[in-house]
Amino acid sequence: CITTDLIIELSELVNIHRLEANSDWWFSVFTLKEEFCYKGKQNNDFSSYSMIFKKIDLTWKICWMQRSSGTTDLST
Repeated sequence: CITTDLIIELSELVNIHRLEANSDWWFSVFTLKEEFCYKGKQNNDFSSYSMIFKKIDLTWKICWMQRSSGTTDLST
């Protein structure tokens, strides 16, 4: 692992738990399998994300994101 702040080695979608959308926003909850090196420390995690996207001037933008790291119980 090289001592750079962040090196992403793998980011793989495992499951989409929830997805809701309409014409100007959408909400998603999903789990990623992630392998990365952060400040010289190797990480191999399942992380859950919650994200809200909003359409602003015809462009989709992330307006909120939350990440829970560590080993996630994928049965939930």
